[in-house]
Amino acid sequence: MKIFKQIFIILIVFLNFSSFSQSTWTGNTDKDWNVASNWDTGTIPTSITNVIIPASPTNNLMKFGNNTAECNNLTINAGAQLSVRPAETLHIYGNLILKTPNDNGPTGSLIEKGSMTVDGTVTFERYYSVNNSWQRNIIMEENRVLHKT
Repeated sequence: MKIFKQIFIILIVFLNFSSFSQSTWTGNTDKDWNVASNWDTGTIPTSITNVIIPASPTNNLMKFGNNTAECNNLTINAGAQLSVRPAETLHIYGNLILKTPNDNGPTGSLIEKGSMTVDGTVTFERYYSVNNSWQRNIIMEENRVLHKT
């Protein structure tokens, strides 16, 4: 019985640390990634947070207060924008997805002037009204570092 309890406790701890959370940018306070009140969860994203940047936040996400930011997966919705400025670093431990809503709609925008690492893949998603389906195009394979030269 004692071994069963130990295995159960280890399993619970592992599941708690291995699950990913989700956070959506609101920009309620200002334009800084590293301000907790700018996120719907009230916490700054970490390497296990899946981040969504919506199209119409209170403030567009424009800076990283301590020059660094990180997340697991990053989705930039249609019409949304994220800028990585000079001397700033963004590390995406998972995948980056840029979305557009339809054949002619605005694409999610990522302006990279600093340094960005994507451990997963970069995907462009566009919804095609002709066949009512999402089309995914992989722009970049895994484990690439993007930086301005």
